[in-house]
Amino acid sequence: MTEDKSTEERLGIALLNGAVLTLIGILVLLTPIFADLDSGQKRLDGVAGFALLAVGIGLLYWHFRGPKRG
Repeated sequence: MTEDKSTEERLGIALLNGAVLTLIGILVLLTPIFADLDSGQKRLDGVAGFALLAVGIGLLYWHFRGPKRG
């Protein structure tokens, strides 16, 4: 079976992964607000949250401004 949809009509994997990683990064950054963590755990959550947020935003940027298909 062949698909009739062009590649422009489908969501790209970078868009989906970028949105999910950005959301997870925001939630990880918000964790110290709602949980009682010591300074080491807060620092680790901050580093992990910013890393996830940076990768997620990078994927979203690549999806919208990256190389065009077709």
